Amino acid sequence: MATLAAWVPQRPARRGGAWGTLARLAGHPSAVLGALIVAAVAAGAVFAPVLAPYAPGASDLENRLAAPSWLAATPGGHWLGTDGLGRDLWSRIIFGSRVSLLVGLAATLLSLLPGLVLGLAAGFYRGRVDGALSRFAELLMAFPHLIFAIGVMAALGPGFWNLVAALAFKGWVEFFRVARGEAMAQSAREYVDAARAVGASSARIVGRHILPNMLHTSLVLGTLRMGHFIVLEASLSFLGLGLPPRLPAWGTMVAEGREVMLTAWWVSTFPGLAIVALVLAVNLVGEGLRDVLDPRLRAE
Repeated sequence: MATLAAWVPQRPARRGGAWGTLARLAGHPSAVLGALIVAAVAAGAVFAPVLAPYAPGASDLENRLAAPSWLAATPGGHWLGTDGLGRDLWSRIIFGSRVSLLVGLAATLLSLLPGLVLGLAAGFYRGRVDGALSRFAELLMAFPHLIFAIGVMAALGPGFWNLVAALAFKGWVEFFRVARGEAMAQSAREYVDAARAVGASSARIVGRHILPNMLHTSLVLGTLRMGHFIVLEASLSFLGLGLPPRLPAWGTMVAEGREVMLTAWWVSTFPGLAIVALVLAVNLVGEGLRDVLDPRLRAE
């Protein structure tokens, strides 16, 4: 019995912990590039009042739809130009990064945590718990995420937490399915049978053995889904169903420039490029984490 207890793994094998993971991640140039872009956007969001030359809502009607200063024949003080109300685009893009990052992070966390817990419970205990949760998840999967979020926002109205709730209420399904599959696979492994044989409780088996061995999968999925949530937030803002109009959001800025695309292309182009750059960067980091953390994709 003592030999069997010693054989049961207490934690998954790791190489260097967090520092080892970072060192391996540094070997992925695309992941490093993505991390640098995300860090730059995050720094801009934190220091927006210092970096932005104007308040995001300050209007200058005399300079409405002014071209970027580096393109204008008479350079002015608006590096990326102004919108239809004369608001500085550079300042609004910097402040808008706060919206994208906060909504993306909040929606990811509020999707990952319940999805991981419920998926772990369904995959480990099976039975009626698994049946009820799986049927509810399948019901939510029948609705496209954007259409579902539009319906929720139409009912709740614009607002930060309403927007996060609209994204997370269906977003947990992906984490649930992945966690359920991983829990079912891990619970069938020999080390779980050995843990039961030495008298380990279900809570100890789940917390000490199964969860650590499947956590990396949910973390990688969370990184990839964050980009998806940022796109959904921009889509809802574009449709006028995101945050209140007084708050700068990249999707709202793209929508405001639709009518002047031929004469003032910069109004929509620069916020759109910001969305593309941030989502691409987040996805690059997620792909790098997948390669680093998944033992099937890296040499032992």
